[in-house]
Amino acid sequence: MLELLRERSGSSGSAPRSMATLLDGAWDELAAALGAQVSEPSEELSRALMRLRVLDQQLLRRIDTTGARLAPVVAQLEALPCDVDTLITMAPRLVCELGFDRAVISRVDDGVWTSECAYIPDEPEWSRTIEGVGRSHPQHLDSGLHETEIVRRRVGLLVTEAQEDPRVNRPIIEAAECHSYVATPIAAGGRVRGFVHADRFRTGIDLDGEDCHLLGAFTQILQIALSRARMSEQLSSARQGLLGLIDGLDDAGPSSPMGCSGAVGSTRRSTGLAGASGHRRRADPLAATRLTAREQEVLALLAAGMTNDDIAAELVISVSTVKDHVKNVLRKTQSRNRSEATALWHQSNRR
Repeated sequence: MLELLRERSGSSGSAPRSMATLLDGAWDELAAALGAQVSEPSEELSRALMRLRVLDQQLLRRIDTTGARLAPVVAQLEALPCDVDTLITMAPRLVCELGFDRAVISRVDDGVWTSECAYIPDEPEWSRTIEGVGRSHPQHLDSGLHETEIVRRRVGLLVTEAQEDPRVNRPIIEAAECHSYVATPIAAGGRVRGFVHADRFRTGIDLDGEDCHLLGAFTQILQIALSRARMSEQLSSARQGLLGLIDGLDDAGPSSPMGCSGAVGSTRRSTGLAGASGHRRRADPLAATRLTAREQEVLALLAAGMTNDDIAAELVISVSTVKDHVKNVLRKTQSRNRSEATALWHQSNRR
């Protein structure tokens, strides 16, 4: 056991987590050996105990180093707006802040793996090329790909000799001229929803298990941020819907059969939000946006709190098509995110 630990400690390819498991086993073996001693511990056992202590200290230093690299990047992630699109766009940049040269965020929909966002510092054209290749060559996750194993095991993976490996996404590997990479799963709702890939193309430094561990730790934090952003968007949409109901009661006037419009109207007038008569006629905020019929459908479903997957299932279209519609909606409505677009939808439907 100690020989294996010494070999692993001198290798750059061992992750702290696997080293910790080996150390636990070594301590157990030493404890058993000490328990079997009927006299003073032998010189050999004492030396083994000292070597194990040194290895344990080395592991703690490696864990501290990982934490030191991760902490400032996590702080940047927490400072980002609580918005899914922003997180997806910025995540590859933050991965490069960890010490990687390139990063790609991708999604998994119905067993199909598609690139979402690529980033290479100071190489925007190359980034767009890799991103475009990944989108135009979606990969079905079958038994022939390493990423299928990531989905099955829900753990990260280090891939070496990628140029010769038949189990890689060949179009992306060739476009990126990649020789080795690490990949980790983005999971939500009990399923793998995407991947984070990273490499060190420029520096030429070999990737190892510690890199896989580092990227995995970042991805777990990213998962939490994405889940929080999705929940925030759903809550914002629900809030806008509730405001629409309140305004509907207000606009109904004194003749409303619900008998509560007077109180609502009174509140609105006291805050200056209603006209002198308690009624308003507002311009439709979506009238000049020229949304297509399909884009209007997608916006309505966004306002109902649906995710891209939900909308795709509802309209019987691909998630990729949904994302294209969402981008068009945001552009035409001049909205920075989904929450702003759904707010416009609710304003339009209060009239």
